[in-house]
Amino acid sequence: MKTRSTLALAMLFAVTAFGTTVLPVRADAIQDGIQAAYDAQCKAFVAGDASGVEKYLAPTYVEVDPKGVQTDRADAVKAIKASLDQFTATDCAVKITQIAETGSSVSVSVTQTVHGTAPTLSTAPAKIVAKSNDVWAKQADGSWLSVKSTEVSQHVFVNGQEVDAGN
Repeated sequence: MKTRSTLALAMLFAVTAFGTTVLPVRADAIQDGIQAAYDAQCKAFVAGDASGVEKYLAPTYVEVDPKGVQTDRADAVKAIKASLDQFTATDCAVKITQIAETGSSVSVSVTQTVHGTAPTLSTAPAKIVAKSNDVWAKQADGSWLSVKSTEVSQHVFVNGQEVDAGN
């Protein structure tokens, strides 16, 4: 029994000694706060409210596509507005799959699923499933802002058929 305790303590030290603690998905104040921000962004996206989505993006926000191309906040906001013009979302959900805390920021791996239609292309039901690794920073007021989002993959389905494998 003592050996298991010592091993567990050694593993805990090894994980935290490097400044990053990778934690399994759990319900706590940090995860709840970040999940609430994702949920608010989804709600705003479904409502067609670009400002409701962008208010969770830090002034220094950066998006990185799978090829490493970076987009600043201004261009990301333009892309959000353009997607709202082309896609009518009926449902949006974000599932946090992993969290790693590093000082005052938190790295989060997520899967986002959005259902809706792209009326200018088709009236068929569409689904977008995107995975990303995001970094959030806690603000002085206790809220969270996204500072970086790195797209891992994106798959687009229309009428149940994948039409764009993305990455």
